[in-house]
Order: sequence, then structure tokens, then C-alpha cells
Amino acid sequence: MTDTTPPVLTINVTSPMEATGPSGAAVTYTATAVDIVSGSLTPNCLPASGSTFPLGTTTITCSATDGAGNTGTATATVLVEDKTAPTLSLPANITAVATSAGGAVVTYVVSATDPDNATSALTVSCSPPSGSTFPAGVTTVTCTATDAAGNTGTGSFQIAVVDFSMGPIAAVTVPVGGTASTSVTVNSVSGFNSAVALGASGAPAGVSVTLNPSSVTPSSGGSASSTLTLQLSPMVTPTTFTLTVTGTFAGVSHSSAASITVAVSSSALSDVVGQMLVLGCINNSGVDDALAAKVTAEQGAVAGGNTKTAINILSAFIDQVGAQSGKHITPDCATVLSTDARSLIDGLAVSATPNPITGSVRTASGTGVPGAVLTLKDSAGTTAATATTDITGFYFFATTGVLTSGATYTVTFTVPIGFTATSAAGQTFTWSGGAEVSLADFTTT
Repeated sequence: MTDTTPPVLTINVTSPMEATGPSGAAVTYTATAVDIVSGSLTPNCLPASGSTFPLGTTTITCSATDGAGNTGTATATVLVEDKTAPTLSLPANITAVATSAGGAVVTYVVSATDPDNATSALTVSCSPPSGSTFPAGVTTVTCTATDAAGNTGTGSFQIAVVDFSMGPIAAVTVPVGGTASTSVTVNSVSGFNSAVALGASGAPAGVSVTLNPSSVTPSSGGSASSTLTLQLSPMVTPTTFTLTVTGTFAGVSHSSAASITVAVSSSALSDVVGQMLVLGCINNSGVDDALAAKVTAEQGAVAGGNTKTAINILSAFIDQVGAQSGKHITPDCATVLSTDARSLIDGLAVSATPNPITGSVRTASGTGVPGAVLTLKDSAGTTAATATTDITGFYFFATTGVLTSGATYTVTFTVPIGFTATSAAGQTFTWSGGAEVSLADFTTT
């Protein structure tokens, strides 16, 4: 009997295999050969088990020959592939301080290695890229690295740009010649906790602005406050303006605007009159007292609900200021006082028309005669009101609401001891009920 049957070969190998380096991977396998006559045989295989198989597909070929010269063969394919993604080397989270309103320019370094091939060319990219301007707040940077086999590794880190913001400032009303304060708040953004210098702009002449403290440091994630105080000179008249408060740190500035209203009140006008005496633009304390007395009388009229009388008193105040302008009151201060009083009139009653009866008692040389008594009588001789001249010789009747429109009235005067009247004892006029009446001067010697 002749043996013509070749041995049977079996190859046991794992595929695919992950490359362990640029040359591929060492592959081990087993191969057996069995012959029905010769029994177990030792096969010859190429590439040998333990050899380094390159990337890609490699065929293992094994053969064995029995005692009869019959040769059996077997093959197996092994795939060596690169499926391992590159490893990224990322920086720790970065904190930067804003250098402009847009944020901060931040640079960083990211690298990657390929575990399968330390020398392989890798494509590394990040978004946003290094050198970008990062806005205030936290930005996540995402990076990728791709090897020649198309494997991609990803990773991320965060860039926090710390900054500050200015809180809104409440509107402020400050009285003429007075002061007012409000709070200015600086807020931390993304952990900012550095000193912010504060300054203000937009104040008109005569308005002093202070910030106390002038530099604040908000706590990380918190805020810090400063007190904004406005001090007005008596020369500032009622107006509105916008004050801008700016915070600055290392070249970065943020601002907040405040609406400022300068308003007049009776008490504020009285303060301004007193301040002007101190400043010297009212150079006579008697004139100052006379003006202050009118403001006090106006306050009393307002308190009593007599708005029309209060308006007439203020109108008389304006007349007296005009009469003393260039004499005992400098023209610029006279303008301020008149403006303040007119604004107060406007605030009392926009639709009311001032209509006091005013006049003066003077000597032949023009000096005012204080203490003269003026009497306002109707055509029947009934006294409607009385008034007394102040130190400047000025008098006024404010309670004109009791007069009858179209009626005839006469103002007479009685001079104080030591003076002799040289003008007519009385002046007669018809009351229209509308405009102010300014009588001619009564004169004495």
C-alpha cells in the first residue's frame, strides 16, 4: 500500500494585532502538523513566530513533509494595524487678567505623542487657538491630535479671563449750594480681585466730586463699594448733567453713568444767600438778612398753603436782588440768586403769575430808608395790608390775593423818626389782578 496523504497543518494566530511601534508588532503563533502514518511532525513556518510583522497584512506559510515524501501546507493572514490615538499634553487651566474691553490675549503650548510611533508626524490643533483674545469669563479650549492612520486624540482645558464691571449708579438730586452722595459699586467678573482706581468726569464748573475710597478691591466673585459725593458751590444754578464714573485696572477701563439733578428748595436758597455773604459777593450783612428774611417768609407762606403769596415774596426777592446788583451784590451772584428764585417759583406753581406790589423808600441821595411803614388802602380808606421797609429801603405786599381786580388802591408811607417826607404821601393805582406793580420811590430827607 502506498502513502499518498500529506500531513494536515493547523496555524493558531490572533488577528488583527495592534502595532507596538513604527515597525509593526511582534506576532507569536503556534503551528501543528499531523500525518496519518508519520504522526506528529514539526512544521516549518515563515515568518517565524515572534517575528516583527509590519503594518498591514502578512501571510504566514507553514509546511511539513511525512516519511513518504508527502508535503502538506497551510497559510494564515495576520493584520497589524494602528488603532491607538495620540496622547495630548495639555496645560493646566489658565487664569489671565483682562487687558482690554475685549478680554485678554492668551498664549499656550499643547503637544502630542503617538504611542505607536514616537517619530510620526502628528497634526495638532486647538480652538480657540493660542494667541486669541479670550473674553471675560471662562472659555473651554478643545484640542485634537491626529496621526497618519487617522486616529484622533482629544482633550480640553479652560482659560478664565478675570475682569470687573461697574454697577449702575442711582440718579442723584443735589440742592443748590449743598451736597449729596450715592454709592458706586465695582463687581468682580470670573474671580477678579485686584484694586480698581475710580475717577469721575462730566461735572460742570462749581461741582466738586469725590470718591471715597478712590480705589476699591472687590472680593473674588463679589463686589466693593465707594461713596460718590457731590459738593456744589453756591454759584451752581438748577440744571441736570450726566456724571461718568470710570474704574481702571492695568489699562482696562469700564464706566457707569449717573444722572445728576441740581434742584432748588427754600432751605437751599437760604443756604446760598448765607454762603454768598461768606464768599463776599454780598458785602452787606443787612442786605443778606433782608434776603434771608424774605426766604423765611416764603417758607411760612408755603407751609400755610398760601402758594400765591409765596410766589409774590419770591418775586419781591428777585426785585430786591436786581436793585442791589452792582451795589451790595456782585452781578454774577445776583444772576445766580435770581435764577434760583425763579426756579423755585416754577416749582411752586408753573401756571401762577407773580404779582406783588413793590417799591422803595429812599433819601434824595438814593440811600434806602429802613423802618418806613407802608399802608395799602382801598378807595374807601380800608387798610388791606401793611409793609415795612428793610435795610435797603425795599418793601413789598405779597398777599395780593385779597385785592379786587379793577379796584383803585393807594399806598401811603410813614417815615421813621429823624426823616422828613419829600415826595407825595401816597401813590394811587388800579389793580389789574395780573402783573406785578412796581411803584415809584417815596423820598425823604
